[in-house]
Amino acid sequence: MSSQDTQASSSGSGRHSTVHTQTSTYLPDDPQKTFEAQLLAFDYINWRLSQIEYEWLECPELPPPNRVRLAMRTLCETFEKRYDAILKQMITQLNITSNTVYPSFVSLTRELIKDGINWGRIVALFSFGGALAVHCAENGMEERITSIAQWVETFTSLELRSWIEANGGWDGFVAFYESCPPDTGARRWPDMNQMAAAGAIAVVTGAATLARMLSQ
Repeated sequence: MSSQDTQASSSGSGRHSTVHTQTSTYLPDDPQKTFEAQLLAFDYINWRLSQIEYEWLECPELPPPNRVRLAMRTLCETFEKRYDAILKQMITQLNITSNTVYPSFVSLTRELIKDGINWGRIVALFSFGGALAVHCAENGMEERITSIAQWVETFTSLELRSWIEANGGWDGFVAFYESCPPDTGARRWPDMNQMAAAGAIAVVTGAATLARMLSQ
């Protein structure tokens, strides 16, 4: 994933196309750590889109997922299944258009971590990015999907990096996942049913409530 042309493919689709990807300006600081955030963002969103059988032709070629990316897929799937109605409601209330996707993303993600960061909130960030990409794919805003993946990558690298490094890096994320595998039934996501019961969630209020639910 560099400023050079790369052969791009959508995971599971087998189709390839040539795309131009631009190296992020912060890469020289620590390329390896930033690269993992890049791979995580593109891998998850590509995988999430594959769940609705959408072929993301602009996705750069990705290596086979490692344990970090597999853990993110599994945790986001668990999170989104539990909070699917709430995520959709938040996205619907944003009244997203091609011109408002970015400010909507920034507002919600900053509100999400305003009172602190933990692995659950990081999972929520990726889940929201995936849900937003699906919304764009289904509503004629396909040109925004690559941008969404880049925003998740950038937000993770710039806003969350210090916390991630202080908490064991991405190995710490895997440890978080392995400490309570979802298939054991022991993982406890915060109860957000009260949000759905409210019937309507303001954009900022919804994100703030989501953050409070994830504070444990």
